[in-house]
Amino acid sequence: MAAENNLGKDKVSRLVWRIAIPSMLGQFVSVLYSIVDRMYIGNIPEIGDVALMDRVAELVGKENIFVKIHPRNRENRFEQAGYATNRDTAMPWELIVLNSSFERTLFMTVGSSAATNPYTIFGIPAKVVFLCELVEDKSKLRNGVLDQTKKVCRDRPDLFFFPKTWEEAEALIPRLLKENRG
Repeated sequence: MAAENNLGKDKVSRLVWRIAIPSMLGQFVSVLYSIVDRMYIGNIPEIGDVALMDRVAELVGKENIFVKIHPRNRENRFEQAGYATNRDTAMPWELIVLNSSFERTLFMTVGSSAATNPYTIFGIPAKVVFLCELVEDKSKLRNGVLDQTKKVCRDRPDLFFFPKTWEEAEALIPRLLKENRG
């Protein structure tokens, strides 16, 4: 087998086997993942995330909160609750991060590892408060993903925070906001 695919000289049948078939298989796996992920995301029962955001809003004001909705969420519970949210859920988070400056932004998430992207991908030292420990029913969270996220975050305790109690979050969030205004 050739080390390179010479599109001008190699036989088309060989190129199909070396290029097209693996590409089609990769696309199939990607589509299968999307279907399974859509089924999972679409059927996640409420985990108390809106109630949790309501408590955060008591600290910082609802007008200061913007909720990014996951592209596969079937309904926008946060908009129904009066929060500002993104209308275009098809916009990839990484593209939003790439085109914005978040150095003075405090991210809060129930457990989305994507909240770490400003730092882990682009080196932007944005602070993130993970509210996963404050969710009413933790059994409904994606704990495997959260465990990996915690491993990524443990080297930067100055950027990534996991309050264990609501009282800890009540003290932490205003302090971080004040630091960000700096």
